[in-house]
Amino acid sequence: MADSGLDHSKELDQESNTSSKGTYFSLGVLAAVILITYFILYGLYMIRL
Repeated sequence: MADSGLDHSKELDQESNTSSKGTYFSLGVLAAVILITYFILYGLYMIRL
């Protein structure tokens, strides 16, 4: 019983590390999309002037 509990906690630690990496990756992608959209809109605005 104790061994399975330890293995389970190791699996949870590994899952949390993986989900943290996924979270940072998705935040990075979101930030990149926001910046690209901002620069496109700013460029279109400057062309219009």
